[in-house]
Parts: sequence; C-alpha cells; structure tokens
Amino acid sequence: MPCSLSVAQQMSLSLPETSDFIAVKLVGFGIDFQLIKSVPNREYQKGYERWVIPNNTKTIERLIEGYARQGVDICNRLNPGDLSQTSINSPSLADKQAHLLSKFSEGDRSLVKEVTDMMIQMRYSWNTVKSYIGPLVAFKNFTGGETLQHTDTQTVNRFLSELSARRVSESMVHRYVNAIKFYFEKVIFNPSIVINQVKRPKSSYRLPRILSKSEVARLINATENIKHKTIITTLYACGLRLSELLGIKLCDIRWDRNQVFIAGGKGKKDRIVMLAEALKEALQGYCDAYKPVVYLFEGTQSGRKYSASSVQKIVKRAAMRSQLSQRVTPHVLRHCFATHLHDGGISIKFIQELLGHADVKTTMVYTHVSTEVVTSISSPLDNLNFEKP
Repeated sequence: MPCSLSVAQQMSLSLPETSDFIAVKLVGFGIDFQLIKSVPNREYQKGYERWVIPNNTKTIERLIEGYARQGVDICNRLNPGDLSQTSINSPSLADKQAHLLSKFSEGDRSLVKEVTDMMIQMRYSWNTVKSYIGPLVAFKNFTGGETLQHTDTQTVNRFLSELSARRVSESMVHRYVNAIKFYFEKVIFNPSIVINQVKRPKSSYRLPRILSKSEVARLINATENIKHKTIITTLYACGLRLSELLGIKLCDIRWDRNQVFIAGGKGKKDRIVMLAEALKEALQGYCDAYKPVVYLFEGTQSGRKYSASSVQKIVKRAAMRSQLSQRVTPHVLRHCFATHLHDGGISIKFIQELLGHADVKTTMVYTHVSTEVVTSISSPLDNLNFEKP
C-alpha cells in the first residue's frame, strides 16, 4: 500500500469538532512515525487509528512538508472551502445560460433568452429554468408563429388537450401549464390570455410507497461497498432529497451537536436535521476510507459532487439484491424516514420541519400510510363469529 497522510478537522466521536485540535491519519507500510511523535501534546486514538495534534499552523506546515519530502501522498482537508475545485464545480449562470441557448435553433433562441433572463433575474433555481424552457418551445412550435404575442386562451387549452391525449403524466401537464402561465404573467402581458381560464388536469391522489423498517435494513445490508452503503444510510437517516444529499459539504456536518446542516434545499431554504449515532459512526468510517475533500460524497475527482444518476443506480441495484417487490428510488427512502418517524409518535409538525415542507398539508400525507393510524383500528371482521376458511 502506498504511504499517505490525511489531515482534517477533528471528526472523532469522543472528541467532537473543535478548532483546537486536528486529526492526522498515516497509512502505508514503512511510514515514518517519528516525525509525528515529535509534535508536542500529540495523542494517538487507537480506536480510530489516527493521531490528534494541536491546531498550530507552523506545526501543521512542518508536518506536511516533512512527509511530502519523503514522497508521502498528502490529503489536506483543513480548508475545503478554499480549494479551487469548488469553482470548477459551480459554473456561473451566464455559462449555464449560454450552454442552454446552444441547444436550440436560431428561431427558438430569442424565446429561450427572454425567458431565462427573467427567471435568472427572479432567482429561480436552474432546475426550474431548464424545466420551463422545453414546454415553452414546444408550445411556440405548436402555434406555428415566430412569437407568442398573439396567442389566445383557446389556443393554450387546445395545446394542453392534445398534450393530455398523448397519455403523458399529470405532473408533466402541470409543468407545461406552469411554464405557460409564467411566460404570460411574468415575461410578457397578453390581454388575449386569461390565466384563470387555462385548464389544469384533475389531480389524482396517490399515497407514497413505503418500505417497512426490516425492508430498509435489507436494502442497506444489500451492498458491501462502504460508500454505497453510507449513501443509502444517509438518505434514510436524514430524510433527504437527492439534490440535498449531493450538496452536503464536510463543513455542514456538526459532529459535536449531532446535526447536519442542509444548505439551500428546495425553495432555497436552509434547515437542520439530526445526525443519528449509527450514521455518525458510518460517516466516520467512510471519511477515513475515502477521504472526501469538499463534499461529503464526491466522484472520481476530488472536490466534485457525486452524480445523481450514480446514486439512483446504487439504490436500484441494492433493491434488486435485497429482492424487494416494489420499485425503490432515493425519494422512497425520504418517504420511509417520515412515515417511520410518525409511526414512532413524532409530531407531524416536527416531521414537517425535518423534511423542509413549506405547507403542513404536504406532510399530512404520511398520516395515511402510518401503521400507527391503520393498526390502531380494529376491523369489524374481528368481531364476527364465523368459520374461518
């Protein structure tokens, strides 16, 4: 094994995060331990196989330089926010807009530019921007005109009717309605369009699909890869959306307070979720094994976020290995988190805060799938005296 040195802010369970000490881990055959033993007030944590030293700049620089001269690979996680990789991972909105415009023909670019300019100005998320552009371009092509200035309500409803006839999902039709309404309400004003006369499809009421606790345990145990197991565990333990999981940085984990800070969730809202003791131990082992630099879960390049498609494949493969009968996605684990909390007697208001829902009505859906409600009611069959088959 090649020799390596990892330097990081303290992430020990017994000595929580502090600015006074840092953790140093030395790995590899024949590595020189005398150099770190020369550091005053050092301490070796046998359980975590690492050293704890005072957070002294000169001492740290001397340690890194000394091991670098010996050809040891250095992984420095002391100041992840200052690394250049973070700027690589976050292209500007202007770059994103230019890339999006390049995907459309000359005839459609004026509409795309007009809409994206307004959405960027109004600070819409980039995912929302991308989801509105396709429907608007499709609607413009449906009208056959170069602009949408002279469109009327009847044309909009005819377009939505033809769209629904293709048997697309209700959520897709709602996305088209939202995009069209945004354009005529926020971008241009067309008196021929009466927004409240634009007809939406009748919404169905579907309950979330839930796994039992034993099924979640089977799912987590279905993979032996430490990183994959930790990803699935974190999704369930914190009730995270997929984008929130991928956005967690090492500095967002508050080891001493048993909390995870979720920055800029849906609706650009921050929130805090619990850091379970079991997850804390899992993250400790994962960080020691994979040495993330900026984000908790990173791809093959340090400082870059793990991809959403990779997480989806991890969950899908784990579901197949555990032979679960229903389709499992990362969001199903969020549903399980909320339902199992409600089964345990946690207030729906607290669950709303943990999930980051703006309206408690959204959270109330979990009361309909909770075993606390269903199993507390006896079926009238139990009161019948009949011959059982």
